[in-house]
Amino acid sequence: MTPPRPSPKGEGKNLLIFLAKKVDPCKNCHSDIQADASLCFHCGAVQNVTDVVECEQHAGEPAVGVCVLCGKPACGDCAVSVGGKFFCENPQHQELFKQWAVVHESDFEFESDMIQRNIAAAEIQTKVFSFRSYLGTMWLKEWKPVRVLVPREQFSQATDLLQNLRLLNEQKDDNHGRHSDAE
Repeated sequence: MTPPRPSPKGEGKNLLIFLAKKVDPCKNCHSDIQADASLCFHCGAVQNVTDVVECEQHAGEPAVGVCVLCGKPACGDCAVSVGGKFFCENPQHQELFKQWAVVHESDFEFESDMIQRNIAAAEIQTKVFSFRSYLGTMWLKEWKPVRVLVPREQFSQATDLLQNLRLLNEQKDDNHGRHSDAE
């Protein structure tokens, strides 16, 4: 699991907080996640939550997972599990997951828009997904709600560009370590 990036003030502070938190295995994929996590960011499976995450399509029906690409909560009837990862019913998301990588995640639409515009100006295709599009995932603290994706074959070019523009603090592994096992 990739730890959170340290804040500019007090380098390493977030890392120490992360390391001090209890880690448990995901109920679905057995990846290490924070013990109090609502979701596993490796596979999208809903974990222990006090407030039930509801399916976006079926109000009142508990979600079993969220789409690892767009964050849409899905119940057992709607969720599609491929390779141990949850997807929404949109079959294009499974293909996008294989062909695209997350180059940036943010809490802020503005920041992601700035990143997306800079990458697009370098003639690299982008796609943006916001977990804020769904009521069930708007409140999740452990997921950055806005993701900027690029084609996997252009991932290094996009990260180099962002580093040169000083918009990316460190080199990221494919999909921030979240989806690199998709192939």
